[in-house]
Amino acid sequence: MGLGGLLEIIVFFLYAFIGIRISRLKLKQNVARSTIKTTIAAVLVSTGGTAIVIVFLPHMITKQLFGFQIWSDAVFNGLFKLAFAYNNAVTPWVMLIYYPN
Repeated sequence: MGLGGLLEIIVFFLYAFIGIRISRLKLKQNVARSTIKTTIAAVLVSTGGTAIVIVFLPHMITKQLFGFQIWSDAVFNGLFKLAFAYNNAVTPWVMLIYYPN
């Protein structure tokens, strides 16, 4: 999960960079509406993996570095299942909303 978490954080920052670039281009020239919709959809789909990282990474880091768990096993399992369910649910809804045809 350490490498996956790192990759998810890198992806999040790349989407932020893309969003900044598109907003600057939008001010200077007309950017196709489809480009903006695709970028927003990609960012929203990426939030599912980010939610899993937000739950798992602090738990893993505190356990490895300090020797204690930040959450009990029951709380961690509940949060992880919630983040995992969000990750699985967000993708089809984003695609349905942004690309109805």
